[in-house]
Amino acid sequence: MLLVAAGFARGFAQPPGEDDDEARRARTIVAERALSDNCLICHAATMIEGQRLTSAQWRAEVEKMMGWGSPLPVERKGDLVAYLASRYAVATPERSPARFTAEQLRGAGSVDDTGLARLGDPARGLSLYKTQCLNCHAEGAVGGDLGPNLVEKPILTRWDEYSRVMQAGRRRMPGFKLVFDEQAERDVLAYLRGLRGPNAFQSPPKPAL
Repeated sequence: MLLVAAGFARGFAQPPGEDDDEARRARTIVAERALSDNCLICHAATMIEGQRLTSAQWRAEVEKMMGWGSPLPVERKGDLVAYLASRYAVATPERSPARFTAEQLRGAGSVDDTGLARLGDPARGLSLYKTQCLNCHAEGAVGGDLGPNLVEKPILTRWDEYSRVMQAGRRRMPGFKLVFDEQAERDVLAYLRGLRGPNAFQSPPKPAL
């Protein structure tokens, strides 16, 4: 904690040197944590990484998100803006687009239902959702101030990943391993998967070769 406080006190403007490098690393760690805890709860990292904005534009974006309910503390705003403006500046080279093999493309869009053959009880899942999840993700799992929209999210088709997040948490979301057993996880999953009807997650037909 003292290291981080000292780093913030020295700032980015010090002449190059070992102490300055240490201060930059400390500020970067804190800014990345602010980004993870306050921005990535709703936005995908790829969306932010694809931006190329000036410092003024990043400040406007951060202030807009705060105005829309982002929980970012005011005292972290300047450091987050500085981090984004440095890492994703106008002059930062664009990332190369991802490349896929023909085999990967043939399987694109398919649903991995491994572990989902035995879904739970959606009615009990709704009750559990209202008790444990509604406060962040809102009615109907459409997303709230603290949690993103869950309707038709790809993670709902991947049991291993879904169960891992439910147990250990992700970013601002706490883990529920002391609250939900496997059956409870399946009940909540059954409720979430049923929000858009029985055909929402059906695998599309594979393209002809």
